[in-house]
Amino acid sequence: MYIRTQKVKRFLCCISVILLLFTLFSGCGAKATDKKRAAEIAAKVLTCTAEQRSGSLVTILNAASVSGAGILGSDSFAKPLRTEYGDYLTDKCIEKMAENRCFLFGNSDLENIDGDITPKEIKLTKASSSENAFDYTAKLYTGDTCAATACGTIVLSADDTAKADSFTVKIEK
Repeated sequence: MYIRTQKVKRFLCCISVILLLFTLFSGCGAKATDKKRAAEIAAKVLTCTAEQRSGSLVTILNAASVSGAGILGSDSFAKPLRTEYGDYLTDKCIEKMAENRCFLFGNSDLENIDGDITPKEIKLTKASSSENAFDYTAKLYTGDTCAATACGTIVLSADDTAKADSFTVKIEK
């Protein structure tokens, strides 16, 4: 009877260790999910059609800056940006990117490129600046041609890691 009890105790101990390891690795999995979400956000923000670059959002952006009304002071501009990027970026992030004219690459070296811009080869590394921050690089393609490289940092919101609280973009040709 004593031997059987010892075997049961060892068995329960092994199960406890397995559950502990599973719990620890599940926590690590959350970080992998954050990285995956950061890659999805990068792909969404860096994708840009030719129509978007010459379309109504750029016209509204230019009109808002000329009128001095403020970028998100214009509901006609804020609403389409929130519709397009609201599932990926916080309102604070949208406002900051709009003020810096990051959206749609409208005032960058890429504005004269014909065709859609598609990010490929997105690489993320953990940034040292914050627990929820990732540095990224992505090749920007038009068709089969690499037009430029984008790099920057994505900081996921501490409140809602499904959205970015900060997204910086630097374009290098």
